[in-house]
Amino acid sequence: MIAQQDRGTMELDDTRTFDFERFRGALLDAMCAKGLNASALSRKAGLNPRAVKDIEERRIQNPRVSTVLSLERALEMVPGTLLGITSSEADMG
Repeated sequence: MIAQQDRGTMELDDTRTFDFERFRGALLDAMCAKGLNASALSRKAGLNPRAVKDIEERRIQNPRVSTVLSLERALEMVPGTLLGITSSEADMG
């Protein structure tokens, strides 16, 4: 969410927090829809072979922004979709 300041500049509303379970659920749903397992998605996203498996098994609960963007790109999703920021209806493919 973005809030406008008096001087016409914009700042992010930092009241939103990262919801790992929501992100993980969206990731697993997208993987299922695309027919990809954790290893295949990691490879397609150019990530460490265990990256997606670590998220799937809750070993990594705060992934880097670059990781999320790589996953969304590999899944042909609009950036922010896995975080619930954009609508999944706007998928690129």
